[in-house]
Amino acid sequence: MNKTFHLKNGKPYEIEISEIKKQFNVEYIILNAKINGQSIGYLKGNLYFDSAFAECDAATEMSFRGNGIAGNLMETFLEHIFGNKKFEKLEKVVLSINNENSSSRRVAEKVGFEIYGNDSRDSVEYVMTKEHYNELCDEKKVLK
Repeated sequence: MNKTFHLKNGKPYEIEISEIKKQFNVEYIILNAKINGQSIGYLKGNLYFDSAFAECDAATEMSFRGNGIAGNLMETFLEHIFGNKKFEKLEKVVLSINNENSSSRRVAEKVGFEIYGNDSRDSVEYVMTKEHYNELCDEKKVLK
């Protein structure tokens, strides 16, 4: 499933999803944002079925930051795992973001992640539960 989005200048880009088989009780999902085959951002998700949660990290090419790519990657990831029967055992997605990374924290909060707690002095834990995701979808705050 590829999804098409647009940069602020109107140029389209696609998000491609790749699923990688389980290794050591973890399944991996890679989302790659591309323009004309060139990667401009990615998200890597680790799915832990034994513990019913996923974690992810994302990055955007420096020259493309500020176009909403990271948010679109996160929303596409959430839609893919929470809207797919294959992943119905997953109950939440957890992010660990460095306290100083204010842009990543803004993206997580804009998508709807909530602060879960500090795992250390250096980072903040964010969480999106399946229940909260479905509430946001019902309120039309997240694309479904």
